[in-house]
Amino acid sequence: MSADTKRVSDAPRTLAELAERLLVAIERDTAAGIRCRTEEELAGDFYRALRRWIAGELTQDTYRLVNTLATSLNEPTPWEEYERRAARQWLSIGAQVTIVAESLRSGCREVSYVLSRGQDGRFTDARVCIRGNAKATHILGVDMAPGDLVLHTHPESLEPSDADLAAVALLAPASPTIGFGIVSLDGSRLYLMREPKPVPAEAAP
Repeated sequence: MSADTKRVSDAPRTLAELAERLLVAIERDTAAGIRCRTEEELAGDFYRALRRWIAGELTQDTYRLVNTLATSLNEPTPWEEYERRAARQWLSIGAQVTIVAESLRSGCREVSYVLSRGQDGRFTDARVCIRGNAKATHILGVDMAPGDLVLHTHPESLEPSDADLAAVALLAPASPTIGFGIVSLDGSRLYLMREPKPVPAEAAP
């Protein structure tokens, strides 16, 4: 097999696979203390590489999403570092990839998810519940089980809105083990409004 053929066979075949490779590489390089290109440079490279195959609104959404993803290469503020540590602690790579892919499919609009705890303690199997608009989605009436984590995306800041706080205040008393939070479009930052609690074995479904 020639070097060119191997490069093609090793190439990611979907945006989700590409996102997964980016997330794994960023996690590895961050752990090794490696600083990479700025988010503007990386997003620009990504845009130039993809614009031969995609166009229109999807091009802009892809640029916006990769720009968000690439901010994890920058020196974070203390609060951003807290959000990134939370994402690494609570979310599996698979869950982050699902969030990236759905962010692209939904045009970077807000989307809500329910996630289940995996064997390693992190949350995986991100299931789409509600697709909202550019400014809001909701979590009322979604199908959730004890111990689940209910998230929704914010395109910019992870600051909870008044509606977010009201929804959690309404749902939390009846769901004492369920966690609620806000996640960035690329899944790299997470703000937990309430941490999910382990479900006792006798109470597990």
